[in-house]
Amino acid sequence: MRDTGYSLNDEELSYGLWSVSAPIRDSSGRAIAALNIAVSTKRVSLADLETRLAPLAVETAEKIRKALGSMESA
Repeated sequence: MRDTGYSLNDEELSYGLWSVSAPIRDSSGRAIAALNIAVSTKRVSLADLETRLAPLAVETAEKIRKALGSMESA
């Protein structure tokens, strides 16, 4: 996950379910929460999960980090 900024789950929790998660970090870089997108293996390919949804998860986690940072300085 350190190289990509996200983690993939390939039916490890439940048959027929893939997910991608990205850490939400505080201003010091420490992971304080995570964002997760779970999808049915019948509706989304693993390649699509990694190429389309994983970047969205990372981008959204970064937006949350920035919003939290602006709350800390307020």
